[in-house]
Amino acid sequence: GMLMISGGIDSPVAGFMMMKRGVKIEAIHFSSPPYTSDMAIYKVKTLLKSLAKVQGQIKFINILGHLFLHVMEK
Repeated sequence: GMLMISGGIDSPVAGFMMMKRGVKIEAIHFSSPPYTSDMAIYKVKTLLKSLAKVQGQIKFINILGHLFLHVMEK
């Protein structure tokens, strides 16, 4: 399942509840610099490391960074 993770408490709890039901999650985060800092991405990665203790490795995409690298530069 796809987990949209914000860095707040609700999204990691939702991800944990999904995993408890047997769903293998992948995570997506939308950062919006300059309105969000690098600390926001660090917080999301820290939360995902905690969730990975339950599931194992979790695939993570920072969507704005992905779009910038793979779409906007072309």
